[in-house]
Amino acid sequence: MSHEARVYRQELTPIHFIERAGEAYAERIAAVAGDTTYDWQQFRSRARRFASALLKQGMACDDRVAFLAFNTEPLLLAHFGVPMARGVLVAINTRWSAQEIAYVIGHCGARWVNRMQEVPRLARTRMAQP
Repeated sequence: MSHEARVYRQELTPIHFIERAGEAYAERIAAVAGDTTYDWQQFRSRARRFASALLKQGMACDDRVAFLAFNTEPLLLAHFGVPMARGVLVAINTRWSAQEIAYVIGHCGARWVNRMQEVPRLARTRMAQP
């Protein structure tokens, strides 16, 4: 009879990461957005609410959510909220041309396209294309 030690292993997905951080580091800083600071417990709560909102809007498993945003708190939130809703995040680089953005949105089959208010020129250009 073997007495091998068994190692507990859990894949580190964004969902497992934020759930663990929300417990183990609840009061430590998770994100700073301008004058607003979120601890891990608050940030986990925001991600859960974002996931819930996506599901209430009819998001289904493996739906693609394209996100055109600068590297800020809303994009970080999407990295956790979209997988929590069983979706796939497609983070779009704001430095891409309108043609590249259009290609990625079309190729990935995004059901939703979210953009930050700071990037309206890119979104308007994209929407104007056939």
